[in-house]
Amino acid sequence: MKIYLAAKYCDKPYIRLVRDKLEASGHIVTSRWLDETENPSIQIDEVDDATLRGYAEQDLEDIDATDCLILFQQKGSPNLRGGAIVERGIATGKGKLIGIVGDRINVFDFMEDVMVFDTLEAFFGWAAINVCPVEGDTQDGWLCRDGERRDYLPEEFNRPLVEGGPEITSDTAKCWCGQELTVVGEPDFGGDTEMVTMHYECGVHGQHHMEPRGIAISGKARSGKNCIGEKLSELLGWPTSALADDLKREWFAATFPVVYATNDTDDVIEEVDRLKVEDPTVRPSLIEYGQWRRGQDQDYWIKKLNFDKKQIVTDLRFENEAILMAKKGFMLIRVECSDEILTKRGCPPIDDPSEKELDKYEHFNHTIHNNGSEDELLKQAEQIACRVER
Repeated sequence: MKIYLAAKYCDKPYIRLVRDKLEASGHIVTSRWLDETENPSIQIDEVDDATLRGYAEQDLEDIDATDCLILFQQKGSPNLRGGAIVERGIATGKGKLIGIVGDRINVFDFMEDVMVFDTLEAFFGWAAINVCPVEGDTQDGWLCRDGERRDYLPEEFNRPLVEGGPEITSDTAKCWCGQELTVVGEPDFGGDTEMVTMHYECGVHGQHHMEPRGIAISGKARSGKNCIGEKLSELLGWPTSALADDLKREWFAATFPVVYATNDTDDVIEEVDRLKVEDPTVRPSLIEYGQWRRGQDQDYWIKKLNFDKKQIVTDLRFENEAILMAKKGFMLIRVECSDEILTKRGCPPIDDPSEKELDKYEHFNHTIHNNGSEDELLKQAEQIACRVER
């Protein structure tokens, strides 16, 4: 049978192994995209338009030439560019046989003639008995290795999904930050299928190399950190948070214990922000309290952060926090703004480690310059969001 394998481009090394197994058993794989020389983690804006058009035309030819399209997809796995979904739609329109390895994720996956394989082994089991039509054969249906002729497949191969199926991992050559990945540990072997899954890590982000698990923003007071954070939150759908929120709550409870204990203010964070504007002594007092806690434990504030959810932290201030967030898979962003502009915004530079410690930090993933208009600032945020969703 002629089979087209559709998957995320970053999964190309993994899908090549699937192709090798299929071709060894006598199938023809028409997916020439597997032979393209681009790095699996390359971003689409790094390839010229003419080359991309050529690849698209080649994919259309390969789909037209196939008998069956097999789509590899999983719930929760980022759909980086959507090309595989488009290919599946084209194949459906051409009346091709469609199969899914993984999960049903949209209404078209529930059509009666769509095959679903909950494991790679199930797919290979189907491929082992289902061969292509005999050359010149005019009879209806498929001729299978057991000698029977069928319209499509034996019923047992139209499998329901099984919750918690195996994760399909990929062999990406680079982390989302651009660093080369290194092989770690021992490979996983897929039993009789002889499939191998290698494990990779980034030197900075560890196993979190497929996409950022969060974003942390550093910059001076009034540099635009919150503005950038809110825009990224809007574009990515991730909530914003701040390490200083816990600081503000503790400081308020220590400074106004009676008010805090009697709940005379509904929102402590908003109350502290109001006090910072009205009373110039509040900001230095907050800094002093924060440094006192850090003197007890430099990770005191970062330990309060919930790393189990994707989020945008808008007040990264210290190197130990930057290092820990990078290890947890966070993208680090620096917002730069001139002292002159900061002064015009009502907040001249503050001589304190909380404002200066990351001035010479060299491991930010992106630097945003905010000496211009708000539109220019937000455009830079949009560019970063596109990188996150590559």
